Amino acid sequence: MFPKYYIIRVKAFKNVVKTALDEWMSFLKDNSIKDNTTVPGLVEAKKKLLYDQMSEKEKRSYLNHIESVFGEEDATTYARAEGKVEGKLEGIAEGLEKGRNEERAKVYQEKLEMAKKMKAMNMTIEQISIVTGLSIDEIKKI
Repeated sequence: MFPKYYIIRVKAFKNVVKTALDEWMSFLKDNSIKDNTTVPGLVEAKKKLLYDQMSEKEKRSYLNHIESVFGEEDATTYARAEGKVEGKLEGIAEGLEKGRNEERAKVYQEKLEMAKKMKAMNMTIEQISIVTGLSIDEIKKI
């Protein structure tokens, strides 16, 4: 429940690095990190340390580079998203067209059924054509 505090005398550590703790102590003691370190946290600390040691001009140049990299990534991400949207829109358009075609075929079949019934009721071809909207040739084929 109560935190424990430890005082570490960094200067008391020898410059012999054997463990991850030794690497951290070496970093805290003289602000140096081995190039081949794999100690968790020290890799990120090394990047931060390198940035902090840059001149103002180097920092501006580095930040401009980072912004351009992110800009390229954003453009790529945007292009991919646009492609997905365009693909989806094309799919929706195709689906709508298919639905319209199916509806037209259904309505046409209903008109043919109605024409058959009207023919059975001895209505004239002209009357059937007016009511159903079918052509006279279509009605004659029934």
